[in-house]
Amino acid sequence: RIYNKALTQQQVKDIMRGDPKLAWNPKPANRANVDVEAGRAISWSPGDTAAMHDVYFSTNKAAVDAATTSTAGVYVGRQGPNTFDPGALVFGATYYWRIDEVEAGGTVIHKGYTWTFTTFSYLNLEDFESYGDSLAVGAPGSRMWYTWRDGYGWTDPTTVGGNGTGSMVGNWPPPVAELAVVHGGKQSMPFWYDNSGTGSDAAGNPITAKYSETERTLASPQNFTRNGVRAMSLWFQGVAPMQGGMAVNGNQITVTGAGADIWGTSDQFHFAYKSTMQTQFTLVVRVESLQNTNGWAKVGIMIRDTLAADSANGFVAVTPANGITAQIRPTAGVASTNVAVAGLTAPHWIRLVRNALGDVTASYSADGSTWTAIATDNLGVTTPLYIGLAVTSHVAGTPCTAVFSSFTMDGSAVTGLTSQDIGIVSNDPEPLYVALTDSLGNKRYVTHPEAGAVNRTAWTQWNIDLADFMTGGFNINSVSKVAIGVGTPGGPVGGSGKMYFDDIALYPPRYIPNMGTPLSADLTRNGVVDLADAKLLVDDWLKQDFTAPALLAWYKLDGNALDSSGNNLHADPCSDPGARFPTYVASKAGLGQAVDVNGGGDYLIARNVGSRLNGSDALTVAVWIKSDITNTDKGFIDFQTPNGNDSRDMRYDVDGGSGGGTNVIKVGITATDGEQKIESSSGVQKTDWQHVAITWASGTNLTLYLDGVPDNTPTYREPIRYGTLTGYGPLHIGKGAKDNAANLSWAGLIDEVRVYDKALSQAELQSIMAGGAGTVSDYHPLNARGELYSGESQNSRVVNFKDLAVMLGQWMQRQLWPEW
Repeated sequence: RIYNKALTQQQVKDIMRGDPKLAWNPKPANRANVDVEAGRAISWSPGDTAAMHDVYFSTNKAAVDAATTSTAGVYVGRQGPNTFDPGALVFGATYYWRIDEVEAGGTVIHKGYTWTFTTFSYLNLEDFESYGDSLAVGAPGSRMWYTWRDGYGWTDPTTVGGNGTGSMVGNWPPPVAELAVVHGGKQSMPFWYDNSGTGSDAAGNPITAKYSETERTLASPQNFTRNGVRAMSLWFQGVAPMQGGMAVNGNQITVTGAGADIWGTSDQFHFAYKSTMQTQFTLVVRVESLQNTNGWAKVGIMIRDTLAADSANGFVAVTPANGITAQIRPTAGVASTNVAVAGLTAPHWIRLVRNALGDVTASYSADGSTWTAIATDNLGVTTPLYIGLAVTSHVAGTPCTAVFSSFTMDGSAVTGLTSQDIGIVSNDPEPLYVALTDSLGNKRYVTHPEAGAVNRTAWTQWNIDLADFMTGGFNINSVSKVAIGVGTPGGPVGGSGKMYFDDIALYPPRYIPNMGTPLSADLTRNGVVDLADAKLLVDDWLKQDFTAPALLAWYKLDGNALDSSGNNLHADPCSDPGARFPTYVASKAGLGQAVDVNGGGDYLIARNVGSRLNGSDALTVAVWIKSDITNTDKGFIDFQTPNGNDSRDMRYDVDGGSGGGTNVIKVGITATDGEQKIESSSGVQKTDWQHVAITWASGTNLTLYLDGVPDNTPTYREPIRYGTLTGYGPLHIGKGAKDNAANLSWAGLIDEVRVYDKALSQAELQSIMAGGAGTVSDYHPLNARGELYSGESQNSRVVNFKDLAVMLGQWMQRQLWPEW
């Protein structure tokens, strides 16, 4: 449209509305998000020819689009006012509505647009979005401290004192609201706490309370349980605790400090200090050591005018890589200067001397007796001033630890030091609380359960059961004030810090993970038992627990190589190049016979054992051996054709090539995550009978047992492996990885070879070592989410109709909190 005049703002709105005969300007606005109370105040601007209005309202868009005056449940009625109250709305629902404009006479009807709005899942109590920088006390857009009364009060437009506590809300200079650290919307409320019980408010009144609180008085008392509300929610963010610290042990002082630097116009460091009225003195300390967090980390002696970050100071410091530096900031806020002596680091003596003229001389010494001056500068300070030990890591957030000794002032030990971060924002740990006051003046407090809540550095939602306030006659149905505080009302002197608060809301019972009574059939852990849970139960259908022997193979070697486990994994003899086969001779007392392998290439092979191990997440191999020789690389067990790789074998190793030991036993396993090998303690090869075993389970260390005792001091161990065994082939009894030629094999006796797909305990190993039957059983529990019925006994547990009955008994139930 083109006009030959300048339209007013209202005229622009009018021509943009479309057909002038249709209802327009919906409130709530189309696609708005509103709370359940604001959503009941529906209004619109009538079309130009409207005499009456047909109102349609539903949660079904298609139904509203197609509805006529005969559509029950959607058509509300014909009315004259251009406002409508749909009645109680549901939290977190989307509604659709339409207004058809009816002309006089009722025969001409102009079908309107379908508008929509969605209700919040909560009642908004305070989102901090309405505050600005206006001086109109209490009006929309005014400063937040007019509404949230703090301990300071205000000076504009008139002076008003605070509430007697150590709190301050809002930023200064403006903007008063916090615009950078925000949870929802565009702004939040910054809150400073100082629980020292000192200072004064805007009106000059002393602050004596040792806690900090800001409080809002509601326009009228509110029923905090209306619309089914049962909980209160507050979002908050704090600041990390102090990053540095100090420990004193005799004449040794350990100081830890972080910070970007002590340099420029402002510093970040940790200061172990004391105040003094003395202005002429000599300070000496020995820097024993310091961490190299950065080449310009600095640790040393400091004289400081104040504890402000930009204070005037004199400083002599030892660095890890840039020598010893003398620094001066002669007045507050100006840039520091320095003189450095390269090539020096801890341990070293350093000294600061201040004379009657205010000149400060920095020096260093290798022995504490002979001193070399670095620089002299004038430092003007007021009393009391501060002397002490300063540490900065030169890496913000990363602490550096320095050890000092023999800190003296004019030859006497400096004692009574305190310490704090300088220039680093931190929160002293203090309790966080919310308080409500009812219309009769009863005030109830709820404290956050986490002692370090004020140190949370990310936005955190605090959910509070309103029942926690309802003690001693408190009327939750008539709340007149809401307060947020840090500290303990009536408690001792506390610390200081800064918080941010946002989005205070009231909620009906709802699902919050780990709160409320869990539903056993909620397998998806989303707070409701529904079809998704039924699908998981079907996936587990007829799964059951069982107990099965873990013994996979057992070779007694009493005149043959038959498998005594019952799995028929028998072994066959293989000859050396001279056609000599293993023979059977008398074994260790009580064990019958053993196989004698001559060392020339003969051995036994069980071809199908390894394939049964692949896919298992645990293993035990146990064997008795008696070697003819030591100082050898010969092996006795290998689960693959020997190829020089100790990834699946057990053998003697003369050199311990990886760990540097001598005459060790080397063993290895291979899982889907990789190999793990061990080289035992030195000197374990011998020519007497010896019981050797290995155990492994996914996510645990491969362990070597010698004569029933774990070898806890191996000379070499590779990292823990996860997953299942892989790549296992035929079991070679009488060969190891280094027996990779036809004429190489074990030289000596082998007996009682046992293989389990379970990691046996030490007690189980000692049992079979003593000749136990070896029928170790392994219980396989029912590892199924669908196991809901708990009345079945072990080895009879199964996912079946009993579990389905439990689920049906909880069908469509919801886990809600609070539960009242």
